[in-house]
Amino acid sequence: MGPGDTVPLIYVDREDTHVASPLEFDTYQPGSDIMRVDLTLGPDGAIVGVGTPRSILGSCPGTRSVRDASAPAVNVDGRTVAFSMRLAEGEPRDIYVVDIDGNGCRRVHPDGFPDEVDGIKVHNFDPVWSPDGEWIVFASSRAGTVSRKLFLPQSDIWRMRADGTEPEQMTVLTNSEIQPGIMRLGRITMSTEKVSDGFYQVSGRRLNWDRTDYHPLLAQRAMSPFCDPNDLSVECPSIGYHQATEITEGANGDFLVILSDPGARGGGGTLGIFNRSVGPFEMGRNDPGYAKSLTIVDPAATGRVGSPTEGVYRSPISLPDTGILVAYAAYTGDLGAATALDYDLVATRPCVPPAPGATCVPERTVIVGGPGQQIEPVLAIKRPAHAGYENRRQLVFGGGIRPEITGGTENAVAYVIDAPLIFTLLVANLRRGRPVDAFRTARYLAAYVEQPAPAGTTAPTDGKDHYENRIYAGRVPLFEDGSTKIRAPAFTPLVLALEDADGNTVIQMRETHQFGPGETISMGVVEPVFDGVCAGCHGSISGRELDVITSPDVLTGASQSLALDAEPMAPSR
Repeated sequence: MGPGDTVPLIYVDREDTHVASPLEFDTYQPGSDIMRVDLTLGPDGAIVGVGTPRSILGSCPGTRSVRDASAPAVNVDGRTVAFSMRLAEGEPRDIYVVDIDGNGCRRVHPDGFPDEVDGIKVHNFDPVWSPDGEWIVFASSRAGTVSRKLFLPQSDIWRMRADGTEPEQMTVLTNSEIQPGIMRLGRITMSTEKVSDGFYQVSGRRLNWDRTDYHPLLAQRAMSPFCDPNDLSVECPSIGYHQATEITEGANGDFLVILSDPGARGGGGTLGIFNRSVGPFEMGRNDPGYAKSLTIVDPAATGRVGSPTEGVYRSPISLPDTGILVAYAAYTGDLGAATALDYDLVATRPCVPPAPGATCVPERTVIVGGPGQQIEPVLAIKRPAHAGYENRRQLVFGGGIRPEITGGTENAVAYVIDAPLIFTLLVANLRRGRPVDAFRTARYLAAYVEQPAPAGTTAPTDGKDHYENRIYAGRVPLFEDGSTKIRAPAFTPLVLALEDADGNTVIQMRETHQFGPGETISMGVVEPVFDGVCAGCHGSISGRELDVITSPDVLTGASQSLALDAEPMAPSR
């Protein structure tokens, strides 16, 4: 792209009263369109001209008055747009594809998918193209269950060929996964609901294309334990928000994200930039030497429910000049009470405060405005096609698909190199030290199978704040160094825990996990080399930043343990 070149911008135009949250995808909001406007670029990639917006749905069924269209995504060819649409209250959302010029609109329905399961509409939505342009990844409520906290239709991530054939499920976690995205290397990102007693989070997760290494990405907890090494029950703010949505990898590798409280209307919140290479964030921490991984672009736009906000953001993407194109609504008030949000697409970037501790207001230049909402932008830029990312043995969480080792695709084998150490990562994410010794009393790794909430569930399980039905699958013993090798059920929602010699729970995950069909994975490293491998992102064992140091043993001994050559063990009771 050079000076004077034009780039098509695709976006959604809808009524300002459309304020359903991203998890309320079952809500019918008619009165929308998918639009195209051509942007002219200047010498530095900045937008210097904006053409006339026009609809690209002329060859699609329905009219604006009945269309509920959303989530456009442009293929690597720079021309083919996938999006989600429904035309009536009584029908589910489905995937459509249209040329960027508005020609050849067609519905792409996953082969064999019904319109309804157990009274729940099968919505197929939030499409994104695979990095090779041959597949569409999307969210679907095909399971016919409800989420275990909000009791809304529950969605998983699926993929299908571009013609709807070969649909294949990618996640099975009993709450909703929405808004899949594709990282530059070909991993899949998503926003995932996580639920347990006293805990609710919509966090960023990632998954390899071969369905291996389901992994944290960002915003795992609003509040995290292990704030005080002398009292592990004390929590500190981590990301400080319970919801992370519309996660997009920026041009420089940072992640753009919308952060909000539960109950925020219209998908809105505050705009954050997350530098994942720095590691977990701790809101309010300002001590010398602590590097902050999160930048809030406009602190006045709080993303809060129950207190006023000055402005609301959603749908951020990177621009060619390193700026950000994002939807912004000049709304003032409680975001949980908003009944209308008038979003415009604006260009912005973080501002530089005039002095330490001071704040500033970022400049916002309206690119596309007008009545109603202009949201969910995507640039139609042709990109080189490449394969999706598959796991590699040499990574810290390395492995692959090896059914000859796992005993078939119904199983997975996880080599847990140091279970007490890895659990300090699975249940917390502060850089204040890792209470590994507190978990060294563990003698077993246990697994529970989390059951989904059946259709029709509307209330929590007695004594809990959510639906919970866990089946104890059994446990495997730990070696003396805390390592083990478990043959676990694949593609099953699991909750992992450590147990002591008497079967008491030492520590337990607060969310579900999954292993891919036939997956082998090596989880973590041994404690002596943790500071040289993982501490750069996760913080050192001691919590001291000066202990983040690399040694030659990182290359030779990271995965050496007593369980290295052991046969995998199936959980038993």
